[in-house]
Amino acid sequence: GAAGAIAINTPGETQIYDTNSGRLIATAASDIESGVTAMSFTPDDSRLVVLTRNARLDILNVATGKLAASEALPAAGASLHINAAGTSVLIGGSQDVFRYDIPRETLIPVGNTSLHRTILAAGPHAAVLQSGGVDYRKLWVLDMATGHPRFDLPWRGGAYGVGSRDSIIVEENSSGDLHILDAKTGAEKVQIPGDGSVGGFPVRPLLSNDERGILAMNGGADMARLFDAKSGALLTRVQRRDGFIGEASGTPSLSLVSLRVGLDSHIYDFSDTLDNAQALASKITYRYPKFLALPNHPLMPATECDQQTSNADDPQAVAEGVSYDDLGPEAFLACSGLLQDGKGTPRVAYQFARVNSKLHPDQDADTLDLLKIAAKGGHKIANHALAILYLEGRGGGLKEATSQLREASSQGIGASTVILSKLATRGMIDDNPTALLKGGVDAKQPVAMIEHAMQITSRHLCPPHCCR
Repeated sequence: GAAGAIAINTPGETQIYDTNSGRLIATAASDIESGVTAMSFTPDDSRLVVLTRNARLDILNVATGKLAASEALPAAGASLHINAAGTSVLIGGSQDVFRYDIPRETLIPVGNTSLHRTILAAGPHAAVLQSGGVDYRKLWVLDMATGHPRFDLPWRGGAYGVGSRDSIIVEENSSGDLHILDAKTGAEKVQIPGDGSVGGFPVRPLLSNDERGILAMNGGADMARLFDAKSGALLTRVQRRDGFIGEASGTPSLSLVSLRVGLDSHIYDFSDTLDNAQALASKITYRYPKFLALPNHPLMPATECDQQTSNADDPQAVAEGVSYDDLGPEAFLACSGLLQDGKGTPRVAYQFARVNSKLHPDQDADTLDLLKIAAKGGHKIANHALAILYLEGRGGGLKEATSQLREASSQGIGASTVILSKLATRGMIDDNPTALLKGGVDAKQPVAMIEHAMQITSRHLCPPHCCR
């Protein structure tokens, strides 16, 4: 699931676990002894949709494990796809396609029931379906929310990739030709010629979750080609290896891609191609937009981003702290993936700013923007981080830094209280350093209490001349 849940089916029951903690969330006793062909969580992780081999569709409440709904199917299904709102389930079998309306608990046939129907590709907003037989084939695009057809497609014998943003649908034929279509109208946006293929069969192209990148696998000399979806420009290619038959998977952004060659998996890093040094600063603007400041949820589970970027001094952290020196590319990818998927919170914005500052010190403007978003959203330590950058002359000066330190100190960040005290000791601000530190001690700020104790210890242990 999107929040880190995993479902495991065994004869007679389905168990749902939190993968972040290993905690068993719920156990559902069910009639799924015949086995399961497919399972999927709804986008909000509130329901688990289960397709069984004995031709049933079961919907379980994730929190309680209780059966919320159950529907007998005319025939056993092989695949299921849930729309973005979690209200509709598209079910594909060997010859039939059905749509289950979750709120209405209604099963609806899709297409001409007198013809064989199959699902060629599906995403959260649209699906490509085929009906007919040997002598007649019809292809059309179905709206996942309404179940209504959007438009017909020409038959070219291709394989399809459907995007998650409902912007494009991509077809790649057996010769490697790519057709990039508008997902709502079917109008062709870009056509990219192929260079022949090895094997003579179409392979489904992969789309990045922002629908800006397309990975095609039918090139003749190339095992894979990465294209810019808007312009059709070739970004990079991977030379073909013997044994590759088109099996591929990738991260949501396609920054890392695995290509199966024989029994081995070859991992390729496309992050430099997708985010080169010159383009990254401008790309952050549209890849990590300003609507990141969603409220922190007290029950939000720890993510991979939390585990790889949390600050030990952050009172709102939900994972153990990672030192600044240990922040690496994996942390960058973990947090950027959440932001790209629209799952950004003030905490994620702060943590991504932290790792971006470490890996890309030349991109202060982007780091400052992320910290301001986090601070505005109530993530306390973001004010402290802003102050540090300002004190270093990166985007502000002493006045701006002092303002952020006072805000962070008032919210319980002891490190900010200590820095304010030190600035006052040096005469850089007009405050009483002892009073500042005592205020942190009275507020039970751990860092301020440690600093206060160390100052007392040093006064007692050092002779007068060494404390001057």
